[in-house]
Amino acid sequence: MKKIAALLLTATLAACATPSQVQGYRPANYAGAPMQISGEWNEVSGEVIIFVNGQPAVKGKVSTWTGDGGFSGGYQGYIISANCLTNFYAHKKQCSVSVNNEQAATLMF
Repeated sequence: MKKIAALLLTATLAACATPSQVQGYRPANYAGAPMQISGEWNEVSGEVIIFVNGQPAVKGKVSTWTGDGGFSGGYQGYIISANCLTNFYAHKKQCSVSVNNEQAATLMF
């Protein structure tokens, strides 16, 4: 019974994650295909995950009070950072994502 309750809770929390659209970005001196940057924002927990080419690169939690937060991580030697903001009046959430301190994507949730 406890396993069923845990599965239901996990499914419920996962269902509350709002995905962004994928945006392509090619860093300077990068010859490969563009990096595919996307994200998920969990409405319940406030956790934000930024993905690069489908792999988690940045994870963090936004402030419970403001809905804002800044996080950093990495992907294949690149520094990935995200600055996330919430506009409660407009019901908008967005993260500005940088690769090696260069603006790469603005993700809307």
